[in-house]
Order: sequence, then structure tokens, then C-alpha cells
Amino acid sequence: HGASGSPPGRLGTPGSASKRLGGAGSPAQRMAPASSLCQPGVAYPVIDGRLYWASVRTEPASAQGEHWFSTDRILTYSAFCADFGPMNLSSVYRFLKIMREKLESAELKGSKIVYYTGPTPQQRTNCVFLLGCYLCVEMGMAPEEAWGLFSSLEPSTFMGYRDATFVRSTWDLSILDSWRGLLKGLRYGLINFDTFN
Repeated sequence: HGASGSPPGRLGTPGSASKRLGGAGSPAQRMAPASSLCQPGVAYPVIDGRLYWASVRTEPASAQGEHWFSTDRILTYSAFCADFGPMNLSSVYRFLKIMREKLESAELKGSKIVYYTGPTPQQRTNCVFLLGCYLCVEMGMAPEEAWGLFSSLEPSTFMGYRDATFVRSTWDLSILDSWRGLLKGLRYGLINFDTFN
């Protein structure tokens, strides 16, 4: 929580007091440390001061100094049964390109970029999966390092990926395992995003 009497903000750094960003029209949404309850509408830091992620119930408006965006409508998973991901390589490739363009954009220079998704565990899982792909592939983070940015949220915010069936899942694939598999494919030349089409 913020200091007594201070208005809540929706962006912040891990462990910092809540603060309000942007102009007077900024939505008054509570900011929380990275190690805390995962709450709708709160932006959690991925690259402190630059890149954040959030799960929201309603579409947010970008305030001054902030750029909120989502890929929920353009990068979708086509389920076979009760499966919901992980996103395919085409979606990963497109997301990497979107993130590069936003982070390198002169128009967004100095803005806090918030990648947001809907409120369901499936949406949150796919959102963080894509973010982690960017962190591992483009920024050179180890999968374990990337997972450390999200794993402290409580209660369990994400779901394991499952087989494409409707029966009870007896073995789930974690987000962390998915990142490890992606990097292994890149390392052995099974995937090459430089020549991907």
C-alpha cells in the first residue's frame, strides 16, 4: 500500500510505495510490489521503468507517459479441445517484432509500456509466455531468470499447458519448460527467427 494519504498509482517498482503517474486523468488503480497478490488492473514491472504487464477486466486507457497495449485480438490460440496454448511459433515471431517496434519507437521513447491481457488464468498464462519469449530470445535472459519476474505472484496466477483433450490433464507443461524448449530449438537450429516466414 502507498503512504498514508497518498493517492494510489497503477505503475511502480518492486517494493516501492504506491504513486500516481501521468496527469490528473490517470485511472486511480493500485500499484503493488512484484512479490504480492496478483490483482486486476495493476501493472507489474518486467523491465523496471520501461516494460510492465497487467491483467485487466476492462480495456484501460493510456495515461500521459504510459502506453497500454494488448495482442489478445490479433495473436490467438486455436484450441483443439480443452487446450489453450502455448502460442505457436508464428505468434511468438509476431510478438517479438511487435515488442521490438514498441521499445525502439521514437514516439514511445520515455514512455512506460504496459502489455495487458484479460482476467482469466489462460489469458494471463499466454501473456506471460509471450513476454518471457521476448526476454529470453531478444534480451538473453535465462528462462529461470525470466520466470523469477512472475513466479512470486500469489495466489497461483498461471496455469500449466495440457494435452489437446477434454479428459483430466495428468501432466502439465509449465511456462518455464516452454521457454526452455524454445531456446533449445534455437540453439540446435530447429528454429531460426532471422529466416522465419
